[in-house]
Amino acid sequence: MAEIFILILYMYMGGKLMDDYNSSTVYFRCNICDFLFQEDPERFPVRCFQCGSENVSRA
Repeated sequence: MAEIFILILYMYMGGKLMDDYNSSTVYFRCNICDFLFQEDPERFPVRCFQCGSENVSRA
């Protein structure tokens, strides 16, 4: 069951896993669901991978 959840999460995140990120990314925290994730700060708008909200702040 856990493998299915990980696969669905991987597909939802567009194939991005924590190992796929480079050092130029920074941490953001979603103000809606409290999800912590890495994203390129040059990308606009920064959206939460978990809920899709743009209401995020730099962590």
